[in-house]
Amino acid sequence: MLASLATMAAMPLWLPAGAGGVDDIVLAVVLTPLLWAVPFFYACLEPELPRCAAMLAGLTLGQALLVAVAMG
Repeated sequence: MLASLATMAAMPLWLPAGAGGVDDIVLAVVLTPLLWAVPFFYACLEPELPRCAAMLAGLTLGQALLVAVAMG
């Protein structure tokens, strides 16, 4: 869940800008369910839970670092 939230917080950094200088809202609405489903199914289907936890923790920290760099 934290990986999904961190990815959603970082979306303005990697989403293409829309015509009016605003991030493309349609792309965000379409991608948001995938941002929740992919980590969930990965955690359910990965046979090695420590590897899954490390992968999702790395993803969360990476996205959080992007947000921190962009804000500061």
